[in-house]
Amino acid sequence: RRDSMLAAEGSSRSLTLDLQDQWQFMQKSGQFRFTPPTQSILGFEQALTEWEEEGGLAGRSGRYQKNYETLAAGMVKLGFEFYVKDDASRGYIITTFQVPDAEKDKWDFNVFYDKLKDRRYVIYPASLPPASASSAAAFRVGNIGQLFQSDVEEFVKEVEVVLKEMGFSVPMKA
Repeated sequence: RRDSMLAAEGSSRSLTLDLQDQWQFMQKSGQFRFTPPTQSILGFEQALTEWEEEGGLAGRSGRYQKNYETLAAGMVKLGFEFYVKDDASRGYIITTFQVPDAEKDKWDFNVFYDKLKDRRYVIYPASLPPASASSAAAFRVGNIGQLFQSDVEEFVKEVEVVLKEMGFSVPMKA
């Protein structure tokens, strides 16, 4: 890795983000060239500690996979459909759900979003291909970060409450 960094000498377009120059300065003086990014260094150290405590990639991705499985099962019970139909093609980082065709005319993403946000949950509007954007009432939910299975279970419960407040039967009609 050091060889890659050293080979990049002179290619930085930023004085403050020139990693190679910073490394050389640190080797000579033991100091940062500018005010040290203390919060960033401590935050990165904490992130690495948590990564290791959780079991590295296997542990973290295992938690994310479990979050996805919990979310997927719960949302399907509520009547949502997957935008990506093939299970093997879906990832566990972020999941796009569609409102069933029978309910599209009643669907109002902004109301759904606001009601979930009032309950401290933030979802994403779906970024679908232009040809399908007009026909797909869809949204995305992230399964990563400082989220655990109990958080996802609570989210699904709140989605059910919001759907009922919006006048939908649960599960929604297919």
